[in-house]
Amino acid sequence: MEPEFGLGLGPLHEDANALFGLRVMRRDIQVRTAATGGGRIAWVHDGRSSWALVEEDAQGQVVAQQEGPRRLAEELTSGWDEWQRRALRRSTTSA
Repeated sequence: MEPEFGLGLGPLHEDANALFGLRVMRRDIQVRTAATGGGRIAWVHDGRSSWALVEEDAQGQVVAQQEGPRRLAEELTSGWDEWQRRALRRSTTSA
C-alpha cells in the first residue's frame, strides 16, 4: 500500500455530479466505485497500462495502490481539486 490518499471516496461514490465532474476533468480515466463492508473502494484505469485501487475504510482512512507509468491516484485527486475550484468560481461569479 502507498501512503494515505488525500481524497475521501464518499463524494465519488454517492454523488453522481461529483463523478461526472471528475470524468469531465480527466476524460481518459475510467472510475468505478462501490461500497464495501463499511467503507468504499474505487477502481481506476486508463485503458492502457496504468491502474489504481483506492480503498477507504469505515474510519475514513484512504490508501491507494497503483501501477503503470501514470500516477492515476494523483490524477484523480488533481482532477477533483480542479473541478471543485471551477465550481467555486462559478458559484461566486453567479452570486
